[in-house]
Amino acid sequence: MRRVWQALLIATSAAFGGLACRNQCDFFERCNGHVREVCGGVDQMIGRKIESYPCTGANPVCVSLDEYHARCVFEPATRCDDGYDPRCEGDLLLACMESIYINPGPADRRFVVATDCTELADPSLPGHAPGVEAHCLSDDTGVVCVY
Repeated sequence: MRRVWQALLIATSAAFGGLACRNQCDFFERCNGHVREVCGGVDQMIGRKIESYPCTGANPVCVSLDEYHARCVFEPATRCDDGYDPRCEGDLLLACMESIYINPGPADRRFVVATDCTELADPSLPGHAPGVEAHCLSDDTGVVCVY
């Protein structure tokens, strides 16, 4: 009987060990140059594959936030905190990204990210006026994308 259990244990270990080898990656998120790579999904344990998201447009630089998270940010990659004042730079709205942590601490790495206001001018959205271009607006009340 003992040999049966040993054989079953060896077979089970080999089966699960073989499944684990089907993963293309052993990380959650990382930068590969200016490409953000994500390994599988949040609940995916077996057969994870690398999904690549090139950092382009308004946020062309990939930065590592910690050993598990990476994001595409505005160039040059500039760290920020809650004291950062959002501003317009042409049609771009620059702001400090939200923290990825529930309780941010000293290790919290946040960067300036850009929103291209012109990409928000979707004709299918309510209130869109044909021929009106979206832009970044800064006034006494704050900074917003308007169209």
